[in-house]
Amino acid sequence: MQPQNLLATINTHLKSPTPPTTDPHILTLINKQLTQCSSSIGHFRLAGREDLVAKEQRQADILCAYAACVDTVSQTEVLQIVKDAIDKVEVEGGKAVIGVVMSEVSRVLDQGAKGWVKKEVAEMVKKAVGERS
Repeated sequence: MQPQNLLATINTHLKSPTPPTTDPHILTLINKQLTQCSSSIGHFRLAGREDLVAKEQRQADILCAYAACVDTVSQTEVLQIVKDAIDKVEVEGGKAVIGVVMSEVSRVLDQGAKGWVKKEVAEMVKKAVGERS
């Protein structure tokens, strides 16, 4: 994955019905590219192609540097949002199940201007809901 590929991906998404308009949207595209890099690294390692592993790792490092430039929600902020979402669901008479809490957390985070990584937030929601059960 080269940085040009990221630019091409962004340009392709700009032509879609829901183009990326904020840094968090771009962060989502960067994270997808990072996932692809990780997958490629695993395949190259299995094939014994350490030269390609090193090349792909350099590309992943560049993507990580790009991702670090995006202002993201802190872990403390996310944990507070998760706690508030669980409290809200329980006050409304529902049971704090992962899907319901995740929907509420996603709604709140999407309203903000900071980026967030769904996988990381989902892990926090699972842990918090598990602790409440």
